[in-house]
Amino acid sequence: EAMATALPVVATEVSGIPLAVRDDVEGVLVPEGDGGALREALVALLADPSRGRRLGAAGRARAVAELGWEAMADRYRAAYAEGIARWQARRARRGAAGGSS
Repeated sequence: EAMATALPVVATEVSGIPLAVRDDVEGVLVPEGDGGALREALVALLADPSRGRRLGAAGRARAVAELGWEAMADRYRAAYAEGIARWQARRARRGAAGGSS
């Protein structure tokens, strides 16, 4: 949500977060459980508003381009099309194998 509203992200490097937020591109990533690093990242962003605006703008651009409804719908359509094509290919192979006996 922060990326979509052009706010800089400060997050931990857990799970899939580094896939959505690149360090010093859309936000700042800190090690999990490192409260000192989290504090330093927040203080650094507050001390440098232009950096915060840059990270926020990059996050917004990425959210719209890659994480928005249109992009997600395109990925779902592509995944379904690929799944259907694979199913049809398997079905055709089974039919060809069955028809040759």
